[in-house]
Amino acid sequence: MKPLFLILTCFVIFSACRSSGGDAQAEDEIRDAAPVMNDSLRAVYSRELSRQKDPLPLTQVREAGKLYPVDQAPKDSLFFLFRKMLIDAVNRKDIFTLMKNVDPGIKYSFGDPEGLAGFIKTWGLTSPEEAQQSEIWKVLDQVLNQGGVFTSPQEFVAPYYFSTWPDEVDAFEYLAVIGGGVRLRESGTTNSKILKTISYDIVKMLERSENIDTINGQGFPWYKVKMAGELEGYVFGQFIGSPIGFRAGFRKEHGKQWKLAFLVAGD
Repeated sequence: MKPLFLILTCFVIFSACRSSGGDAQAEDEIRDAAPVMNDSLRAVYSRELSRQKDPLPLTQVREAGKLYPVDQAPKDSLFFLFRKMLIDAVNRKDIFTLMKNVDPGIKYSFGDPEGLAGFIKTWGLTSPEEAQQSEIWKVLDQVLNQGGVFTSPQEFVAPYYFSTWPDEVDAFEYLAVIGGGVRLRESGTTNSKILKTISYDIVKMLERSENIDTINGQGFPWYKVKMAGELEGYVFGQFIGSPIGFRAGFRKEHGKQWKLAFLVAGD
């Protein structure tokens, strides 16, 4: 794909966004809101906060061998509303809203140049039709719904199992169990014996299945893991988070809007 075509594609996407109405009106009001919340915006924030189902804690519990979830997004009302708008856009596979909220200098890999053109090409977003099949929706859905923390007042990093991963644990050898009461099985099938139920443990990865199983509409591999007490078993990938998997950073320059600043994996 020629760079000029990618740039033109990006221009078309942004132009389409500016001309869209209806559903985008409320999103524009959230993005363009002043730093000081007015009564109307405060009401929107309160309503969306109350609608959360099983919200993650604002403060992370510390315990050896565990990595409990945390989500500091509600501490910044404008960021919280921005993220909610972005989650809704991901659920709709709304390429126009997504691209309006991507930083022009976005980092999307550790080897390629930064910027929108490469981001569009990498994720297959060169047209609305192609974008519907992109893996970016699944990736962002996982990242945006797994909490995170503010590394500064102007930066939020997600998911929590990347942004709060303990320095003393090797991120290339260990994984996080991202659920409570997760079944550790004897083998990588739902029919195998349940050895134990585990919650938010840090586990050593032994192997990853090549096959993808679909359970309740979710397709993931199985991971063979070792517990701290040497017990080994299999966990369905829906309940596994890797600290070197995909993570996202959102930044806001002084007086400007929040933007997706990086979406990368690896190290």
